[in-house]
Amino acid sequence: MYPKIDRKREETMKILVVDDEMIVREVTKRALEVFGYEAVTAENGRKAIELLKAEASDFAAVLTDYDMPELSGPDLLKAVRAQWPHLRVICITGNDPDEVKRCQQRLPESAPRFDEVLAKPIGLRTLEKVINRILGKA
Repeated sequence: MYPKIDRKREETMKILVVDDEMIVREVTKRALEVFGYEAVTAENGRKAIELLKAEASDFAAVLTDYDMPELSGPDLLKAVRAQWPHLRVICITGNDPDEVKRCQQRLPESAPRFDEVLAKPIGLRTLEKVINRILGKA
């Protein structure tokens, strides 16, 4: 379902973690580093776009919260799909993830969608499995 990532970059895959809660950003960043990824954080969607504009080719995925001030997860998704369609975008939400998925299903077929929607709090094993699967390491 997900295209394979260039294996030459596998050791240096970088993931952008976007969440307005510092503790969530830091715990997620540390977990991703334990899983063998490089992780960079941003506290909102606007900061994420700034980082992507500077280094988009370095990132393999964006892991974003759904509800954030300044620029929400869905708005970040639209920007990422428009400017960097190669990036995978995973949503981690405190909202009902099934409702987020249902909302995506009601969108027009051409509308951008998250590659995966996960519920907070997320178990570390689940996060690792999802990230590895989406990035072609599973």
